[in-house]
Parts: sequence; structure tokens; C-alpha cells
Amino acid sequence: MEPGYQIDVDEEARILRVRGWGVWTVALASAYREDMIRAFARLRGKPWAILADRTGSTVQSEEVANIVADVMSRATAAGRVRAAVLVDSATTLLQWRRIAREQHVEQRAFHTEASALEWLAQEAKKDEKATP
Repeated sequence: MEPGYQIDVDEEARILRVRGWGVWTVALASAYREDMIRAFARLRGKPWAILADRTGSTVQSEEVANIVADVMSRATAAGRVRAAVLVDSATTLLQWRRIAREQHVEQRAFHTEASALEWLAQEAKKDEKATP
């Protein structure tokens, strides 16, 4: 399977769903960044979260990781408040944790989409209660 990604914006739930797989080239990561920036614009105005499915992915090159870090930074600036990531590999998880930590992103790892969505929903309810 060719490496790639898919981006879906759920404006009602305020969740950006991203699926990425394979080993990315710098060109693919750059296209991903541009598509993500367009997706961020659709969610501007109120806080939102991301659900990143990285199952089937692997550790990326440092150049690609730097582009992903830039995307994370831009997401924070665009209103993303937290991230849930689905992983099936310990080494992939370690890379995502490092990038998120360096970008000061509140991120949790999950093995199932249902548990990730449950956490995001619980956190969103906390945000609503905290907002006057």
C-alpha cells in the first residue's frame, strides 16, 4: 500500500479526524501540512480536538517529523486544545509522544477509536463547564 493520509473535519463535534499510514516522503508530508492548514480554517472560532489514527504507520524520518511538528504547532495556534492518537506500535508511539511534548500538545494514546472518542468527549464536557 502506498503511504498516504486522509483528513475529515467534523465541524459539529469539533473534531479533526486524520489517518496516516506508511513511511512518508518530505513531499507527502508537505502536502499533508497544506491540507491540514485548510482543515484548521474550517474549525476556527471555538476550541477543537484531533483524532489521529496512526495505526499502520511507522517511525518517520527526522525531516518528516519536523513537518509534523510544524503542523502540531499550527494546530495549537488555530484552536486545537487536545489530541488523541491511535497507535499499534511502541516505536511509533514514542515518536508521536516526543513530537507532542516538544510542541506542548496535550495528547493521549489509545488502542481503539471508541476509547479515544470517549476521552475527547469527556474533556470537551470539562471545557464547557469551565467556560462561564
